[in-house]
Amino acid sequence: MYGRQRRSGCTVAIGGGRSWACQPRGILLRGDGSEWSAFAWQALDAAELKQLKNFMIEVSVSGKASAAGISFGPYKDFLTSLEPGSGKRRLQLEVDVGAGTWNFRVDGRVTARCWWDSAIHGTDDIVNGAFTLKVRNGEEVLFEDFQIQTFASSCRVSVIMACYRFQQRLRVSLRNWCYQDLSSGEFEILVVNPQSPDAP
Repeated sequence: MYGRQRRSGCTVAIGGGRSWACQPRGILLRGDGSEWSAFAWQALDAAELKQLKNFMIEVSVSGKASAAGISFGPYKDFLTSLEPGSGKRRLQLEVDVGAGTWNFRVDGRVTARCWWDSAIHGTDDIVNGAFTLKVRNGEEVLFEDFQIQTFASSCRVSVIMACYRFQQRLRVSLRNWCYQDLSSGEFEILVVNPQSPDAP
């Protein structure tokens, strides 16, 4: 079961992009032309990450930048591209130290690995790193609604359901899965729709 914590607090900008500011809504970067900008946050250090063991870091990001997100050091970045019209992007990094696994999701979807996370080979590379908010080629980027969740274990069961022209039966099946005794986060349900004529 997830336990939720909210964090706040500002520290110092590092590595260029000196125009960082704490605001009531979150932390705002106004770019100064630097390729990379980072903001260190003492509210989350390596010692605390190790104590949490299994955790999920969440943050919403909006604005304009070629990439923005969270980082644990050089080439240990979890980023997404930002466009002015795309609105907020919700980033979620789920780390299970015991199992040695991690997942990075943007707007609920698992993302493929990229060159900017190439130095991550295991969860130790994450929990031993220095946590920062990070932006590449940012013009104006807002980080807000930062949260940390802890959980007992990562997903243990994946249920794949194929649905074609059985919308009502799908609703019954999904409702039954909602009443399972497994804790939140221990199972996932993937619904596959092979171009069904049913309404979404």
